[in-house]
Amino acid sequence: MQPPGVAPATLTAGNGIGWHHDPAKQKVFYLISKNRVRSSMNAKEVVGALVGAFVAFLGLLWFLQGTGILRMRPILCIANCEEVVGPSPFWAAAGAIAFIIGAIVVAVSVRRAKTP
Repeated sequence: MQPPGVAPATLTAGNGIGWHHDPAKQKVFYLISKNRVRSSMNAKEVVGALVGAFVAFLGLLWFLQGTGILRMRPILCIANCEEVVGPSPFWAAAGAIAFIIGAIVVAVSVRRAKTP
């Protein structure tokens, strides 16, 4: 019995040296390749994981600033920016939500890379 999509046995013409079809080896290769798991990520999955990691990092930063654990001066300020003084529930909540979304994006990207 031949697996689907497998060509019948052929031998190249000419001097008799060429590819020879061995049905037993091809069936084993077919079964191995059919059930193999991808070991590399494509570009879409890599970009998804990087964007998710960036969003998660930004969310963690906002959460730490919003709870008052981390204090930083504004960077790249365009208008009249001032440092957030004391805890800010809005930024703590926004950071927690951004962290969760970023972690989910990373998990989905990595999980998609592991599925065949």
